Amino acid sequence: MKGIHRGNKLWEGHRIILPQHEDALWEKRRHQEEIIPPKIDEDELEQMSRRIGWAMEEERPILLTIAGKYGAETFCGFIERIAFHEQRVKMRNGRDIRWIPFHSIIGVEEPYED
Repeated sequence: MKGIHRGNKLWEGHRIILPQHEDALWEKRRHQEEIIPPKIDEDELEQMSRRIGWAMEEERPILLTIAGKYGAETFCGFIERIAFHEQRVKMRNGRDIRWIPFHSIIGVEEPYED
């Protein structure tokens, strides 16, 4: 008998995935995409430290690039406190407050003004 070979196309549009399974699938894909933050040389670390200190003294906003588990992210805000003994920086952007560890900071810039 010669017929149409559809393979799995007949059921392609009828697949159903439970929300729990979908979350697990996305989590598995994210783990496969984990990155290792780049190594920063001493000169760059010193320059980033100066920029952070300047932003705190002048009460100016600063843009930090942070190495996350699955990629780099940015956070713009005001530095409220530098906790040297805890090796982290406290930043605020409106109501959003973050403690950012020193080792995860990979970039420091002044935010662009329009």
